[in-house]
Amino acid sequence: HPTSQIGRHMYLDKQQEEMEGKIRSLSQTHGLFFFYSGKCSYCKQFAPIVKSFAEKYAWEVLAISLDGENLPEFPDSKRDNGSARALGVKVVPSLLAVEPKSGKVIPLSHGIATHDQIEDRILVLVMKGGRL
Repeated sequence: HPTSQIGRHMYLDKQQEEMEGKIRSLSQTHGLFFFYSGKCSYCKQFAPIVKSFAEKYAWEVLAISLDGENLPEFPDSKRDNGSARALGVKVVPSLLAVEPKSGKVIPLSHGIATHDQIEDRILVLVMKGGRL
């Protein structure tokens, strides 16, 4: 651990790069389910965060509207066909990581979260040895 200011910044920058690389590599095996309601103000605030995260890390997002209304960030949203109930989604917005190959679903956020909180949640799951 460097003690000089410049060394500390270099160290933190390197950690940030490694974290971003891990999250980006997970986009090859995982995707996101974003459950929302078009009338929900929290969902409207969370949608740009989800979209920004997905674009930054090249994650695919399946946006699922519980009320049939699309949000501007996700104009091609799907209408919920029972997925929310099957996955135990009781709160909107909800963001879930999905590994299609295994069918594993991991909650990332129930309620609004920041970009950093989504990153942290993914990294905690990776560190637990859960391959996300």
